[in-house]
Amino acid sequence: MLASDARGPGGDVVGGDLLEHGRGRPGPAAGGYAEQWQAGRTVESRTAEKTTAILRTHVPPRWEEVPLSRIDHLGVQAWVAELAERRSPATVTAAFRVLAMILDTAVRARLLPVNPCDGVRLPRVRTDAAVMRTIARDDFHTHLLPAVPDQ
Repeated sequence: MLASDARGPGGDVVGGDLLEHGRGRPGPAAGGYAEQWQAGRTVESRTAEKTTAILRTHVPPRWEEVPLSRIDHLGVQAWVAELAERRSPATVTAAFRVLAMILDTAVRARLLPVNPCDGVRLPRVRTDAAVMRTIARDDFHTHLLPAVPDQ
């Protein structure tokens, strides 16, 4: 399939080069492409560490051997739902964002006509889980501070 034959999210034709899977080959596996993607990033060291942790624990178990051209919207949505059963909404969102960035790069490299992450529904982060309370300075000094163990 030619990228110029592919339709984008708004029905617009996405122009460009031949896609790998259009030549009868499935294209690179997501795991190998993710390694290339990360090696080419220029980010702060803490960001790189977080991304490495996500890539090690959340993205590869599902996508490592899957060719980029075989990742579809329904598969990504199912992966998000599966992760949400055992991980917090914040963790699911972080893992999803890493996958979405990888696939955005694949779109820019003309390996995919569109990003299958577009439009995926993420679990809601519960905002009522931690209610902030303000305490008076006297209460802090008389009740909370004495309860803090000495180091």
